Amino acid sequence: MELMMLGTGSASSIQFYNACSTLKKNQEYMLIDGGKIKHK
Repeated sequence: MELMMLGTGSASSIQFYNACSTLKKNQEYMLIDGGKIKHK
């Protein structure tokens, strides 16, 4: 299984960032969108 980070999207946010990644297993992909995650 392989994890690929696609980006954070933090350029337009002060208190939140978007976590987006994919999981790859063989030739299947799953997109994971973390939405708004608050950082301190």
